[in-house]
Amino acid sequence: MERIWWDNIPIAARYVRDIVDAIHEERSMVLLLPKTTPWRDALRQIVEERIASIPDRSLYVLPCPEEEPGRYLLRTSCPEERRLAYRSTKSYAEFLAKEDCVLHTRILWIEIARAVDASAWVDFIGAYQHAMERDVPRATFILALSEDCAKCRGRKGIPYRVLADEVSEYDRYAFAVLAASDGDGQRHLRVYLASLAATLCGDDIELMAVCSRRGMAFLRDPQGVLRQIAETETRSDGSPFDITGVMEELPRLIWRTQLRLVFPVIEDRRQHYIEQMRRQLVANGDVPEDIEIGPLFYRACQKTVTCTPTALAELERLKDARNKLAHLDELPFEMVDLILRHQ
Repeated sequence: MERIWWDNIPIAARYVRDIVDAIHEERSMVLLLPKTTPWRDALRQIVEERIASIPDRSLYVLPCPEEEPGRYLLRTSCPEERRLAYRSTKSYAEFLAKEDCVLHTRILWIEIARAVDASAWVDFIGAYQHAMERDVPRATFILALSEDCAKCRGRKGIPYRVLADEVSEYDRYAFAVLAASDGDGQRHLRVYLASLAATLCGDDIELMAVCSRRGMAFLRDPQGVLRQIAETETRSDGSPFDITGVMEELPRLIWRTQLRLVFPVIEDRRQHYIEQMRRQLVANGDVPEDIEIGPLFYRACQKTVTCTPTALAELERLKDARNKLAHLDELPFEMVDLILRHQ
């Protein structure tokens, strides 16, 4: 599923491409990637794969050091005799920028949990870039932040990219559609599966993937499946799924999905039966286009219009479904299943 997200969803694929392009051009970036970021480790792995062809440069992944950035880089990038040559009359960034050291050939992906640490690293990167001469190799820094850092935004030459701000409802639904195609749902229910997963899971793409994979079980019992997922499965980083918000809103979210998908089918079927019964309706003095599904069903019951027992059963089902949706009630899955077979 992580490859579907990072390779096939346009906004996510562009996010990867922008990181790769920045590394090729030796431009540093700040990425806000909170815990809800889907397949966070896979993003880094894909970037690493795509920059493997850059000659004489390697990607180093490290947790944020406890030392201040300049002191850490001096210690890890310069031999001892050059470290001893450092004087506090210069900043670490200025000193390292002028040194012939391995730092300038490195791509550093730094995982940062705290905003205060991110700010220190951005300050260092800005000073380092300013001190570097033009058109010479330089280190590239990719700061992967777990929490927002207001001080890091708007820094000249260091883009601050927030994936969550770029992903739209369309992107989430596009992923849900692709994920649903891998599930065990029947063909006529795949759009419903994608819509239900996208609506219930919202920004949590990984939860959406798990729900889609459950297919028919999820459609029949969304509440039960969500609880089971929370109890037995974890996100790609090992953390638990948080379903608190969706469980509080579950009936309303299911109803909203059904209103969007089932209601148009009810209307299409109403039009279908009106066309079949048009002559009889006109003969009875009705204006066919004005007759709603309920009155149409009652006319069929009173035999003022004729229809088969199968059609009568469907009209009753459509009437009941319309009434439930109009009163903000969710439909049982069995009713949704039967109605969507005619879409």
